[in-house]
Amino acid sequence: MAPARSLRPVWAFFALAVALLWSIWHAPRFAILAGYAGLGPFTIVGFLADLAAGSIVLTSIDDGTGGSVLSAAVWHALSNVAAASAAADGAVAAVVTAGVVTWAVSLVQRARAGLPGLGPR
Repeated sequence: MAPARSLRPVWAFFALAVALLWSIWHAPRFAILAGYAGLGPFTIVGFLADLAAGSIVLTSIDDGTGGSVLSAAVWHALSNVAAASAAADGAVAAVVTAGVVTWAVSLVQRARAGLPGLGPR
């Protein structure tokens, strides 16, 4: 995860840098997987926004657990099953994605207001 504590000013930079790397990581899937290949431009923008939101949430989880890779891995796996697997239907994926984006926005707002996120107090 990002090497910065979530309440420091650079945390968002690291979270978004990770999201950029994730977008590069996921790019080949758009050519390989039929589910990705059929996405329109608005859905792709939403996908990229979800990657950024997920990175912010995972940065906060990493920070709040003192750097636990296990906690981040469990959250990532559950998120993938709920929103990005064949088991998830459109409504479930949309609700999970909206929840992640809402969580990320609240973390950013708390950080901007100088309030603690999930990090150690």
